[in-house]
Amino acid sequence: MAKKGVSFKNLNQFNVDIQKFKDLTAEKHRLLLKKVAFQLLSLIVEKNPVKTGRSQNNWQVAVDKGTGTAALEIEGTKKIIQPDALAALDDIVAYSTVILYNNVEYIVALEKGSSTQAPAGMVAVSIEEVQAQFA
Repeated sequence: MAKKGVSFKNLNQFNVDIQKFKDLTAEKHRLLLKKVAFQLLSLIVEKNPVKTGRSQNNWQVAVDKGTGTAALEIEGTKKIIQPDALAALDDIVAYSTVILYNNVEYIVALEKGSSTQAPAGMVAVSIEEVQAQFA
């Protein structure tokens, strides 16, 4: 009669393989999160209506509890994201929470379509564009 139970013969190798998978998955998640955050930030800045440039230049990034403001020239445009936003995106680790924000007092009005340059706003439509890539 054969013994029933768990074989521990390859348990160490199994643990090593699980750790490798965990590390690889975390890195893939970090890279995807960084890519999506960068793409969303770029789209929002690109769509942000410009009169003085103040609201467009005030988009910032917070990763978990850290905040930053970094410079980014979006290819083919002169639209700039304030200093350290890119640095904040570089600080993303797997499973981070990334917050894109703008603290000018009229940003909500712009998002609600108060500008003829962006009557549909910029944040919601940018989120929809990025989400459509995963549908």
